[in-house]
Amino acid sequence: MDVPCPFHLELEFSDGDTRVVDVRPLLNGPAFQPLHDPDVFASATIDPVAKTVCWPCGVDLAPEALRSLAATNVQTAG
Repeated sequence: MDVPCPFHLELEFSDGDTRVVDVRPLLNGPAFQPLHDPDVFASATIDPVAKTVCWPCGVDLAPEALRSLAATNVQTAG
């Protein structure tokens, strides 16, 4: 699937729900400044322990925040 914007993530939640989520509403504050660079944002990975999205710069997004966004924005993937 083509993700439509550099600040969108395709996420699959533990219940199997798959969504494309615009995470820009979560990217506020100085800790998130590096993620405004599309190349840095693209370096996202899944933390093997916490099972959430994280970046090499040390920033991560809480699964609850991602789930909340998934309920209110973008689209069902697939």
